[in-house]
Amino acid sequence: MTSDESSTTDSDSTSDLNRLSCEELLGQAASEYFEEIAAGQSPDIEAYAKRYPTVASHIRRTFPAMQFVRDTKVHASDHVEVELPQECLGDFRILREIGRGGMGVVYEAEQLSMARRVALKVLPCAGLVNEIRLQRFQNEVRAVAALDHPHIVSVYYVGQERGIHFYAMQLIRGSNLSEVIASLRRLTSLQPEYDLDGDSLSEAVSLSGDAAKEVTSARNDAKQQFAAPPTPASGSAARTPLGGSSSTRREYFRSVAELGIQAAGALQHAHELGVVHRDIKPGNLMIDGATKLYVTDFGLARVESHAGITMSGDMLGTLRYMAPEQALAIRVEVDHRADVYSLGITLYELIALTPAYPEMDRKRLLKQIAFEDPLRLSKLVPTVPPELETIIVKAISKDMEDRYQSAGELADDLRNFLENRPISAKRVTIPQRINKWIRRNPSYSFILMATLLLISLVLSVSSALISQARNQSDALGYVNSMWVGFAAWTGSDLAQVYSALLENIPDSPTKSDYRDIAWYLLASICERMKSTVLTETSGPWCVSADGRVLASYAHGRLSIINLMNRETIGQVELTVDTKAVAISPNGTQVLIAGDNGVWSYDTTNKRLDQISVRPAYLVAVSPNTSSYASLGQDDVLEYWSADAPRDLTEVKVFEIAHKELDVRLLTFAPDSQRIILVRAANQEGVIVWNTVTRERQVVDVDTWALDLRHVCLVNSEYLLVGSPRELTPVRITTDESPTTPFPALPLRTVQACCVSPDGRRLALSVWKGLELWDLEHDEPQLLWQCPRKSPVLQIAFSNHEHDLIVNGDNVVEVCDTAVQPAEQVNETVEIAWPDCLDAKDDYLIFPGGNQVPIRWNLSSGQSQAFELSRPTGNYRFRSIAFAPQAPHFATGGEDCTLRISDCDTGAVLQQRQLSESIGAVFYSPDGERLAIGTEGHLFIYNVAQATIEWQYEFPQYSENRHVNRLAYTPNGKWLITTEWSGRVSIWDVSTANRPMLRKTLFVKDRDTYVQDRDEGTFTLVVSPDSRWFVAGEMIVYLDDLAKRTIEMHAMPLQAATVSPDGATLATGAFGTEVKLWNTSTWKEIGRLTAPDRVKALKFHESPSKGLCLVVGTSGNQTGGLQVYWINRNPNGWDWLKDASLE
Repeated sequence: MTSDESSTTDSDSTSDLNRLSCEELLGQAASEYFEEIAAGQSPDIEAYAKRYPTVASHIRRTFPAMQFVRDTKVHASDHVEVELPQECLGDFRILREIGRGGMGVVYEAEQLSMARRVALKVLPCAGLVNEIRLQRFQNEVRAVAALDHPHIVSVYYVGQERGIHFYAMQLIRGSNLSEVIASLRRLTSLQPEYDLDGDSLSEAVSLSGDAAKEVTSARNDAKQQFAAPPTPASGSAARTPLGGSSSTRREYFRSVAELGIQAAGALQHAHELGVVHRDIKPGNLMIDGATKLYVTDFGLARVESHAGITMSGDMLGTLRYMAPEQALAIRVEVDHRADVYSLGITLYELIALTPAYPEMDRKRLLKQIAFEDPLRLSKLVPTVPPELETIIVKAISKDMEDRYQSAGELADDLRNFLENRPISAKRVTIPQRINKWIRRNPSYSFILMATLLLISLVLSVSSALISQARNQSDALGYVNSMWVGFAAWTGSDLAQVYSALLENIPDSPTKSDYRDIAWYLLASICERMKSTVLTETSGPWCVSADGRVLASYAHGRLSIINLMNRETIGQVELTVDTKAVAISPNGTQVLIAGDNGVWSYDTTNKRLDQISVRPAYLVAVSPNTSSYASLGQDDVLEYWSADAPRDLTEVKVFEIAHKELDVRLLTFAPDSQRIILVRAANQEGVIVWNTVTRERQVVDVDTWALDLRHVCLVNSEYLLVGSPRELTPVRITTDESPTTPFPALPLRTVQACCVSPDGRRLALSVWKGLELWDLEHDEPQLLWQCPRKSPVLQIAFSNHEHDLIVNGDNVVEVCDTAVQPAEQVNETVEIAWPDCLDAKDDYLIFPGGNQVPIRWNLSSGQSQAFELSRPTGNYRFRSIAFAPQAPHFATGGEDCTLRISDCDTGAVLQQRQLSESIGAVFYSPDGERLAIGTEGHLFIYNVAQATIEWQYEFPQYSENRHVNRLAYTPNGKWLITTEWSGRVSIWDVSTANRPMLRKTLFVKDRDTYVQDRDEGTFTLVVSPDSRWFVAGEMIVYLDDLAKRTIEMHAMPLQAATVSPDGATLATGAFGTEVKLWNTSTWKEIGRLTAPDRVKALKFHESPSKGLCLVVGTSGNQTGGLQVYWINRNPNGWDWLKDASLE
């Protein structure tokens, strides 16, 4: 070879070396090194370092260790009988190799200092080069060293010598579960008569190898014998090996469960310390001769403090036993629930003696793990207990959330199975409950079996419990549905209101009816506020200028309706296209505009004549009925006199081209001479054409959005323009005379608007609702509002004072704005305290102006003032109460005077002066006694004898000991008193004239008195059945005097009342909200909005008009009373179905 060739060869060799990776270079150097050793040579390590400079440092560090491990391996391959070399690694003398895997080599060794046998795990040579493997080896040491559990192998020592990393651990003499399963499979296949029982596992451990074989906790990555086991599809080989008596098989299943408990307990201990194993499988679960299980091989464990060793998306572990999220390397954190899955799969295999997924092809195996459930255990092993199968099915759920959320839960369920107790994996059926009870109580089993009546009783009770649970669920569904309905009413979504009401009407006699006062209240409000349909419409409609006549087009028919009596005065079938209609003030002429021109219909002669052949889409009639006008798509305005309909005047009013059909208003001014046109454009937005002078006027207006919603003419001076932003008045006159200031407008986004002819009222269509505003004040005042099913796009005032004409869903309707959700009591009301309102028969009583008691008749609406019963001076009432049996009422207040007055005349029948102001008065159910609460005292007043027969002074524990509420229970057993301090006292008045104090409680779970009286209780209401009462936000049950507290309002309660059936509680605080509560669930069921601050509430059954809810309010000056009438007829709600379909 020439020097050039040699040079070329060396160059090529160097180039080849450069192209190799460090691991490939190190492998090539190691091969050459050991070939020289095998040839009997003694190679120099330093020479190899010079020959391979790229990996020189690795050669100097790893070759001595690799030489030591190689020599040890050569000797360890001999049988035990061969004399072993005395190789030592630190304090450990290596005896033989007993296991080998990807994460390390395990030797049996003797710890010289302790004279004991241990298992020594050594990191293989490749791990010295691969930093990740080294980190994982160290991670395993840290993971196991941190654990101290009887079913986890213990670490004795961790060290490093001559570059070799190792650690010593507990030596287990036994077999891993993989070997045990293989032994059981051989036993049942070679000996068909062999019957698995409780001793099978111990027997399999002893037969897993030579009797002298000592198995350690080393990782066993050897291939499992998965090709041999029978599968369900292999014909006759599919027969399950588990034959024999059920009792022996039951013991085997119990043994499997006991192993599962041991493994799950060990894993729970590891998980609690932040260690996730991630490689649970039969090969990593050891069993010793005493059938004690050990969890081994934490090489792939994830420790919370070293979680960075494994990147998200890495797949670590043995595929067949991996959880789906682990096997598919899903980019989610693999947590402790993956260990629960792997343990479940292992228990499955231990029962079936075949893997849950026996597929050998990797891709198909991954698909099975991800998407297919394993064959049911009961098909492979028909005798497997259903509870054990259920436990395993839950453990191996593919969704992490469906598994046991901890290994401890799995262990608990396995323990429940062993102890014949119900498991949590799924709801236990009634027969299973009975069977478990029999097995736990054999002495009573024959009694239970013989007593069919008892079984029937148990089934009946269980059925009742199920029915009760279902009813509770349905009741909660009803409460949620009504909450949505009331919220929809507040949000003006009438369609949702109807839906909530309809879904709670029973559709069959067998269906439970959960409707309570809240349902009937909302339905009654809807019935009271519903509109009346006048006629159909599928196109344009209009109301005459005087509000007396309606013209509406629907499906080729024009209908003319008298709005004063709501009768149809004419109908005509039209064959002409109709885009707009206009009607004269007297209703005699109707103009129809469309693509085939403008037509006039005479309602008197029933004659239809064509006026213009020019297509038009807007038409108008002057207020004096002398002129007509139309506008076509070509921007041409036509107008003519009623006396000469053929004498048309045409004018081009727009100089700037506009989009088709963007003119929103064509109308005559009140003077009948000017024609006003408004379009959705920033230029030439308002045009005024004078038909007398033939002058064109462009009105300067502020820029509005191009999606202008609606325009209406207010008077001869103003237009009102509605856009998505606001309502804007536009002045259309040009004279220099002083303008009339336009009244303030509400801030609203409107769909349509209209001003009453007198200019005092403004009707607005907002999102799914109508509003009527009073414009006569400095600030607009809302007079009326009503939700709608769908947006109203056109509004008109009728000549009738309170009627609005609006479009509905393909109909024209009339809404009576005089009708409010509640009836208003037309009296001055001065309610200062919640107890200043009471009801009896058809009457309400309350303090009116100057605190004069007012008796108001609910039926007739008439009132009577009792001047003789008013308090002296400027003092106010704090409590008013009707006597339940006698025709009189009692009052008490700040003037310290108790008065009992006649209900018909108001004359004072009895009067008693006390030394303290009176906070509350309340009659006993029989009316014979009157309880009186003052500033620190409680009195029992005998009405017939006009004497105080008992009194009590409250201890001076607090400055706020003023009794502000008191009430007898309807059964007459209890008297409850409340104070401003928040103290609630419960008195027993059933046994003697002298009340006995039974218990003292505090509102809001307080143990002390409140300092601010606004934090105390202002409300007290007792249920009609005397079972509970509500004081503030505290509910007290009188059968055991137990209490609970619920959050009702953000502010302290001001008023409360309960319905006669006790199912609905109404509450009010320092605000305008009235909340309704379902007392069976204590869930809020809906809300009403009062016109002012709520001061008093009262449910009352009027003999003549039925049930009502009275709301007393208080404003800055005076208050008011609103009466919500409630129709409780369970039938008669068919109009709801009809209204929802309209």
